[in-house]
Amino acid sequence: MKNITFLTGLPRAGNTLLASLLNQNKNITTTPNSIVADLLHESFKCKHNVTYQNFPDEKSLDLYCKKVIPTYYESFKSDFIIDRGPWGTPGNLMLLYKYLKQPLKFLVLTRPLIDVLVSFVAIQKIKKKDCEKHIKKMLDTKHILGLSIWSIQNLINESQVDKNLKLHFVNYENLVKQPEKEIKQVCKFIGIKYKKIKTKKLSQLSINNVEYDDTVHKEEYPDSFHAIRTDKIKRKFLDPKKYLTKEVIQKYKDIRI
Repeated sequence: MKNITFLTGLPRAGNTLLASLLNQNKNITTTPNSIVADLLHESFKCKHNVTYQNFPDEKSLDLYCKKVIPTYYESFKSDFIIDRGPWGTPGNLMLLYKYLKQPLKFLVLTRPLIDVLVSFVAIQKIKKKDCEKHIKKMLDTKHILGLSIWSIQNLINESQVDKNLKLHFVNYENLVKQPEKEIKQVCKFIGIKYKKIKTKKLSQLSINNVEYDDTVHKEEYPDSFHAIRTDKIKRKFLDPKKYLTKEVIQKYKDIRI
């Protein structure tokens, strides 16, 4: 059986970089934004439809749900899977407790919220005067950012109650400054021996010969959303004053997720 860890990180916080570094070890597969949480959620939702309620074969549906995650990753050659998604939301976490029979481990990738907001505003080419309106939408749980924040906050709350729920935080600044140290700590957390990584001449994220197709987001994100710098690891500094109003900076500058 695969050893599965879950990654629920803030977007624009180095998720793709982290995956590119970890996946240099051929026995680790760190996924892009995964559909597995949706697959499990949609399967479970069948309990609410009329056809199921007309003939509620709960045993068979539960058996199917238990097999969703292991079946999806059955053909993957690596033994260690790190699945990225909003697994920490109350509904998704409930499904993991119910159907995944192994201790739950989560990587939580964080970054100062102001930096994340600046990155979104810059890549979407949002005008400074319109940033507050757009940021309000970003923080809604229907947006990937708001959903990720909800997921992380709920995980933190649950981990204080359930000591068997293990969290390992990866800070974006530390990942950029000391990538080898951070990857060593992640490997220790997931239970695999660290293998030396390269920090130059990196590869874009590719799994099973499939890469991100960011053209599907071209209207919302004119520039590539998931491409990483391949020559070396370096933080690209974006000055908040250039992209955000004074009011927005004041409101979010001290918030860390």
